Amino acid sequence: MLDTITPGLEAVLVQTVTEQMGTGDAGPLILSTSWMVTMMEDACAQAVAGRLDSEETTVGTQVCVSYVGPCVPGEEVSVYARVIAHEIALDERMAVLLEHMLGERYLLTGYSANITAPGCDLQMLHQDQGYVNRPQPLYPIVTNVLWMLDEFTTLNGGTHVVPGSHLVNAPLADPPPVTVQLEGPAGTAAVVDGRTWHGAGANRSERLRHVLINNYCRAWVRQQWNPFLGLAPEVGASLRPGMRRLLGFKTWGTLGGVGQTDGIDAEGFVHRPERIITQLA
Repeated sequence: MLDTITPGLEAVLVQTVTEQMGTGDAGPLILSTSWMVTMMEDACAQAVAGRLDSEETTVGTQVCVSYVGPCVPGEEVSVYARVIAHEIALDERMAVLLEHMLGERYLLTGYSANITAPGCDLQMLHQDQGYVNRPQPLYPIVTNVLWMLDEFTTLNGGTHVVPGSHLVNAPLADPPPVTVQLEGPAGTAAVVDGRTWHGAGANRSERLRHVLINNYCRAWVRQQWNPFLGLAPEVGASLRPGMRRLLGFKTWGTLGGVGQTDGIDAEGFVHRPERIITQLA
């Protein structure tokens, strides 16, 4: 059952390297993207093996994956998978802040991971709601939550922010204003108002820096990622109510319907109606 998938679950997949796993380029063997993805997926599946009912999926489960070992044919590479959190997008403590910033029934508009490698340069300063025409409303349209999987320092690329920039309804000044860097231990969450100018820092350390990014928007805003087309129907149907609501499968006022009353249940969740539109007049 999903409730048994808890932070700390881990697995290791040991794979013997072959020539066929390489990119085909001349020089030292470099694992191809397809093989890397396959090994990571297999390690993740192994970490939760035997913990899901037949109708359940791992949507909403965050897993940190890393691999070590030489890329030498005939030798072994080890891929490690460790569950970081489950349904972190529904964290109850964060929900209080998000509802304060974005109002009732905010949505998950995007979800991604940012891995800053040693040598990565400073990201261009930007606003996450930069697509909103100026003058922008005097409240955030979107809000980002950065979950620090590693410690954030000035050395490893902690995010730069321009303090108070969420209150300046204007393009970024030239030259750009002074920034400060986010710092915090692993496990810290930083909440960034969508109007705030910010950008990932330059990683001058010798290790990767990992962060999970949940992007949320107000209930009436079009989501960055389209879950209605991006999720397989059986996966969408298997989600628990909280996640389905967060992805936009629940109506909000007159928004989010399907044009047919039989496509909305008593709790306001939408389903594919029995009668669908097959032709536009």
